[in-house]
Amino acid sequence: MIESDGHAHGEASYEAVSDAQPVVYISLCAGELAVLDGLVRCGECEARRDWLVLRFREWIYVRCRCGHEWHEPRLSPFDIITQCKSPERDWSDADSTDRALGFDGLFHGSYLD
Repeated sequence: MIESDGHAHGEASYEAVSDAQPVVYISLCAGELAVLDGLVRCGECEARRDWLVLRFREWIYVRCRCGHEWHEPRLSPFDIITQCKSPERDWSDADSTDRALGFDGLFHGSYLD
């Protein structure tokens, strides 16, 4: 189905990113992240929920509380918009963000079921 903006329903649209706009968008996903073939799982600790999701243009990266991070090609920007929320503040760099949100690996091995 084509929406009034010319895109198919559920299809993400990408705008040109200027130097004044942030290039990386960060979202928090407390629950499970659904993909076409199931759920996202951490390859390091097998966690299945509680993610920090980074979107760099059309590429999606997922970071686990254990500190493991990977490119997740099964997720789209539309998936992130519908399944996650954005933090309510900005940080000066990625390390500060990871520490402030608890995704710096400090909790490695302490995943609670």
